[in-house]
Amino acid sequence: MNNISENINLSTVRTVVRELSDIRASVAKIAETVTSQQQFIREDISHSFHAVNHPDDRGVRHIPATMTEACVGFIPTRTNKTPSATSRINALINFLWKKQQGTDVNVSAEEQKLIRFQFHIQQKLYYSLRLEELIFLNYQFALHKCRGRWAAALLLQEAKLSGEVQEEELSLGGAESSVASSPPRRNMRSRRV
Repeated sequence: MNNISENINLSTVRTVVRELSDIRASVAKIAETVTSQQQFIREDISHSFHAVNHPDDRGVRHIPATMTEACVGFIPTRTNKTPSATSRINALINFLWKKQQGTDVNVSAEEQKLIRFQFHIQQKLYYSLRLEELIFLNYQFALHKCRGRWAAALLLQEAKLSGEVQEEELSLGGAESSVASSPPRRNMRSRRV
């Protein structure tokens, strides 16, 4: 009987020891992941500060905000003095394409649309990855474990929508809300009898 209880205790101890070694391995892996993510964030922040402090490191910024090609066919109005963002980006794509290829041939409209779409996808990817890193750094929430970055995408979408609502409230309701919330004025010139 004593032998059986020793076997049970010995097997329990072995199981606990295995579980502890698994926990240690998991903790080591988590610590390694946190360290590498912190290093990534430090490098990213350092690069961002460098880019902010030295914006012209890649050369002088000589491309104007509105290129001549973007103005072709554009008729300015009293309220709209510049071409649309799409035509300005298309002009930039054409300019950079011609410079890169060493040709005078314009990029087709379909190709321009595809390039703009790729820019948009890369921007969304950057912001979702950056958001995942910041949330992990600040809250230790593992958003990076969500398939397809769905959590970060929803948070970005929610932030965009709330930002648009706040902008709309500021532009539409800013003056109206202060007038509506203030008490009615009494005519100071009238006399009470």
